[in-house]
Amino acid sequence: MSKKLQFYLRRLHGVTGIFPLGYFLYYHLQNMSSLSSQNIILGFLFLWLPLLFHGLYGMYITYEGSINIGCYSYWRNYMYFFQRWTGIVIFIFLIWHVYIMKFSSFSAGGLNNFVLFAGVIIAIFHVANGIFGFLVDVGIVVGEKAQKVAVGISMIFFIIFAIFGIHKFYNFIQ
Repeated sequence: MSKKLQFYLRRLHGVTGIFPLGYFLYYHLQNMSSLSSQNIILGFLFLWLPLLFHGLYGMYITYEGSINIGCYSYWRNYMYFFQRWTGIVIFIFLIWHVYIMKFSSFSAGGLNNFVLFAGVIIAIFHVANGIFGFLVDVGIVVGEKAQKVAVGISMIFFIIFAIFGIHKFYNFIQ
Protein backbone atom coordinates (compact mmCIF):
# COMPACT_ATOMS: atom_id res chain seq x y z
CA MET A 1 0.00 0.00 0.00
CA SER A 2 1.44 3.38 -0.95
CA LYS A 3 2.33 5.87 1.77
CA LYS A 4 0.00 8.47 0.27
CA LEU A 5 -2.97 6.10 0.23
CA GLN A 6 -2.18 4.96 3.76
CA PHE A 7 -2.02 8.60 4.90
CA TYR A 8 -5.53 9.31 3.59
CA LEU A 9 -6.96 6.00 4.82
CA ARG A 10 -5.69 6.71 8.34
CA ARG A 11 -7.30 10.16 8.30
CA LEU A 12 -10.56 8.66 7.07
CA HIS A 13 -10.27 6.01 9.77
CA GLY A 14 -9.95 8.73 12.42
CA VAL A 15 -12.82 10.79 11.05
CA THR A 16 -15.17 7.81 10.83
CA GLY A 17 -14.33 6.90 14.43
CA ILE A 18 -15.45 10.29 15.70
CA PHE A 19 -18.27 11.00 13.28
CA PRO A 20 -20.39 9.09 12.46
CA LEU A 21 -19.46 6.24 14.83
CA GLY A 22 -18.74 8.27 17.97
CA TYR A 23 -21.91 10.24 17.40
CA PHE A 24 -23.85 7.02 16.78
CA LEU A 25 -22.67 5.60 20.10
CA TYR A 26 -24.09 8.66 21.87
CA TYR A 27 -27.30 8.51 19.81
CA HIS A 28 -27.69 4.78 20.42
CA LEU A 29 -27.27 5.15 24.18
CA GLN A 30 -29.55 8.18 24.29
CA ASN A 31 -32.42 6.65 22.34
CA MET A 32 -31.77 2.92 22.78
CA SER A 33 -32.57 2.55 19.12
CA SER A 34 -30.63 2.17 15.92
CA LEU A 35 -30.53 4.60 13.04
CA SER A 36 -30.47 1.64 10.68
CA SER A 37 -33.84 0.40 11.93
CA GLN A 38 -35.42 3.78 11.13
CA ASN A 39 -33.97 4.36 7.65
CA ILE A 40 -32.13 1.61 5.80
CA ILE A 41 -30.27 3.93 3.39
CA LEU A 42 -29.11 6.32 6.13
CA GLY A 43 -28.20 3.35 8.31
CA PHE A 44 -26.05 1.89 5.54
CA LEU A 45 -24.36 5.19 4.61
CA PHE A 46 -23.81 6.62 8.08
CA LEU A 47 -23.48 3.51 10.23
CA TRP A 48 -22.77 0.20 8.51
CA LEU A 49 -20.39 1.44 5.80
CA PRO A 50 -18.28 3.59 8.19
CA LEU A 51 -18.39 0.81 10.80
CA LEU A 52 -17.21 -1.77 8.32
CA PHE A 53 -14.40 0.49 7.08
CA HIS A 54 -13.36 1.61 10.57
CA GLY A 55 -13.42 -1.91 11.97
CA LEU A 56 -11.61 -3.64 9.13
CA TYR A 57 -9.02 -0.90 8.61
CA GLY A 58 -8.56 -0.75 12.38
CA MET A 59 -7.78 -4.47 12.35
CA TYR A 60 -5.22 -3.81 9.60
CA ILE A 61 -3.64 -1.00 11.67
CA THR A 62 -3.52 -3.32 14.68
CA TYR A 63 -1.93 -6.09 12.64
CA GLU A 64 0.60 -3.71 11.11
CA GLY A 65 1.49 -1.83 14.31
CA SER A 66 4.00 -2.79 16.92
CA ILE A 67 3.39 -2.68 20.64
CA ASN A 68 6.45 -1.58 22.59
CA ILE A 69 5.19 -1.30 26.17
CA GLY A 70 7.77 -3.90 27.20
CA CYS A 71 10.57 -1.61 26.01
CA TYR A 72 9.15 1.82 26.85
CA SER A 73 6.73 2.14 29.72
CA TYR A 74 5.38 5.56 28.76
CA TRP A 75 1.71 6.32 29.46
CA ARG A 76 0.94 6.93 25.78
CA ASN A 77 2.41 3.55 24.82
CA TYR A 78 -0.13 1.91 27.12
CA MET A 79 -2.91 4.02 25.64
CA TYR A 80 -1.78 2.97 22.13
CA PHE A 81 -1.95 -0.67 23.27
CA PHE A 82 -5.38 -0.18 24.88
CA GLN A 83 -6.70 1.52 21.73
CA ARG A 84 -5.78 -1.52 19.65
CA TRP A 85 -6.99 -4.01 22.26
CA THR A 86 -10.33 -2.24 22.76
CA GLY A 87 -10.81 -2.11 18.99
CA ILE A 88 -10.51 -5.90 18.77
CA VAL A 89 -12.86 -6.38 21.73
CA ILE A 90 -15.40 -3.95 20.23
CA PHE A 91 -15.27 -5.75 16.87
CA ILE A 92 -16.19 -9.03 18.59
CA PHE A 93 -18.70 -7.31 20.89
CA LEU A 94 -20.54 -5.69 17.98
CA ILE A 95 -20.96 -9.01 16.22
CA TRP A 96 -22.47 -10.43 19.43
CA HIS A 97 -24.54 -7.29 20.09
CA VAL A 98 -26.09 -7.15 16.62
CA TYR A 99 -26.80 -10.88 16.65
CA ILE A 100 -28.38 -10.93 20.11
CA MET A 101 -30.46 -7.76 19.57
CA LYS A 102 -31.56 -8.32 15.97
CA PHE A 103 -31.67 -12.08 15.41
CA SER A 104 -32.10 -13.58 18.85
CA SER A 105 -33.89 -12.60 22.01
CA PHE A 106 -32.05 -10.56 24.59
CA SER A 107 -32.69 -11.59 28.15
CA ALA A 108 -31.40 -9.23 30.82
CA GLY A 109 -29.33 -10.93 33.45
CA GLY A 110 -26.02 -12.56 34.19
CA LEU A 111 -23.58 -12.87 31.34
CA ASN A 112 -25.64 -10.80 28.87
CA ASN A 113 -25.69 -7.83 31.26
CA PHE A 114 -21.97 -8.11 31.94
CA VAL A 115 -21.04 -8.33 28.24
CA LEU A 116 -23.34 -5.44 27.33
CA PHE A 117 -22.05 -3.26 30.18
CA ALA A 118 -18.40 -4.04 29.43
CA GLY A 119 -18.95 -3.43 25.70
CA VAL A 120 -20.47 -0.02 26.36
CA ILE A 121 -17.65 1.10 28.69
CA ILE A 122 -14.94 -0.25 26.36
CA ALA A 123 -16.56 1.49 23.35
CA ILE A 124 -16.74 4.78 25.27
CA PHE A 125 -13.06 4.49 26.22
CA HIS A 126 -12.15 3.69 22.62
CA VAL A 127 -13.94 6.81 21.35
CA ALA A 128 -12.44 9.06 24.05
CA ASN A 129 -8.89 7.79 23.49
CA GLY A 130 -9.48 7.90 19.73
CA ILE A 131 -10.33 11.59 19.92
CA PHE A 132 -6.90 12.26 21.42
CA GLY A 133 -5.22 10.09 18.79
CA PHE A 134 -7.08 11.87 16.02
CA LEU A 135 -6.12 15.33 17.34
CA VAL A 136 -2.45 14.32 17.42
CA ASP A 137 -2.62 12.50 14.09
CA VAL A 138 -3.99 15.47 12.16
CA GLY A 139 -1.64 17.92 13.89
CA ILE A 140 -4.15 19.86 16.00
CA VAL A 141 -2.27 19.18 19.24
CA VAL A 142 1.45 19.17 18.60
CA GLY A 143 3.39 20.22 21.66
CA GLU A 144 3.80 18.34 24.92
CA LYS A 145 1.65 20.82 26.87
CA ALA A 146 -1.14 20.75 24.28
CA GLN A 147 -1.08 16.95 24.30
CA LYS A 148 -1.37 16.84 28.11
CA VAL A 149 -4.38 19.14 27.91
CA ALA A 150 -5.91 16.99 25.15
CA VAL A 151 -5.37 13.81 27.21
CA GLY A 152 -7.08 15.49 30.15
CA ILE A 153 -10.01 16.59 28.03
CA SER A 154 -10.41 13.16 26.41
CA MET A 155 -10.35 11.44 29.82
CA ILE A 156 -12.90 13.91 31.21
CA PHE A 157 -14.99 13.13 28.14
CA PHE A 158 -14.60 9.43 28.96
CA ILE A 159 -15.69 9.89 32.58
CA ILE A 160 -18.74 12.00 31.70
CA PHE A 161 -19.77 9.74 28.82
CA ALA A 162 -19.17 6.61 30.95
CA ILE A 163 -21.42 7.97 33.71
CA PHE A 164 -24.04 8.70 31.04
CA GLY A 165 -23.62 5.18 29.60
CA ILE A 166 -23.85 3.52 33.03
CA HIS A 167 -27.02 5.48 33.78
CA LYS A 168 -28.57 4.49 30.45
CA PHE A 169 -27.47 0.88 30.89
CA TYR A 170 -29.03 0.72 34.36
CA ASN A 171 -32.31 2.13 32.98
CA PHE A 172 -32.21 -0.37 30.10
CA ILE A 173 -31.91 -3.47 32.27
CA GLN A 174 -34.59 -2.33 34.74
